[in-house]
Amino acid sequence: DLSGFTNLQKVNVSRNRITGLKVTNTPSLYYLNAGNNRLSGIDISSCPQLKDLRLYRNSLANLDISGTPLLSRLNVSANALVELNVSNSANLETLSCNNNHMEALILDNCPKLKNLYAAYNNLADVTFTGLVSLENLNLDSNRFKNLYLQDLSTLFTLLISDNRMEALSVSNCRNLSDLDAAYNDLTTFSVEGCPNLAFVNLAWNDLTYVNLSNQNFLQRLNVANNQLLTLDVTFDQVLRYVNVSNNYNLTDLRTEGCTQLHMLRGVVDDDMYI
Repeated sequence: DLSGFTNLQKVNVSRNRITGLKVTNTPSLYYLNAGNNRLSGIDISSCPQLKDLRLYRNSLANLDISGTPLLSRLNVSANALVELNVSNSANLETLSCNNNHMEALILDNCPKLKNLYAAYNNLADVTFTGLVSLENLNLDSNRFKNLYLQDLSTLFTLLISDNRMEALSVSNCRNLSDLDAAYNDLTTFSVEGCPNLAFVNLAWNDLTYVNLSNQNFLQRLNVANNQLLTLDVTFDQVLRYVNVSNNYNLTDLRTEGCTQLHMLRGVVDDDMYI
């Protein structure tokens, strides 16, 4: 019980067997690490200075952060959360909520959010509009069928593998560099308006066509295990690696001008045009 310690600023009680933790009336507390314990709940409503909250690897089923307006970092990965509402967290920059049971994630009015890690949940629909600072997004192993991220101009890394994706739009995500959308159900894909892509993994989908036009920085491309008929990566002068394995209908592969191409995997047909 840490209640009433009005000058307390930092607390680290991680890696114990704590089942209950009271921090009421701790107005100076700005750092709390109670990760890797046995907490099923915690009240942080009277911690207005809290900026860094780490509650990973507990048994939390719910969490209310509405009383922490200065919160910039929140880690609640590996809990039992079904819903997480971080709306109106105006200073939140990093949110880690991997490995929960989340079906709902509410992100309204989080203008400073840069890093969002929400892999291994049950998410199927999240609204990302208004996340004007978002740089890194990990949604691996969820239940998304459609995802529309167009015009997220600050997005740098997108991990969306192992979902149920049938449609994915990243148009005009101009800073996007790393994209992993493997193990989905995509049939077509376009990177229009994403001129800075360096790594693209679209393996294990149902793609028949991929638009990679105007890609001048693409270095690694994996489109193995799809249904591609043609693939055109001509004049990408920094492309070093391409994997087209197990695209049994691929008859037209164009790589002219790819002067740095060191590895081309999956080409076994001597009649294929390269």
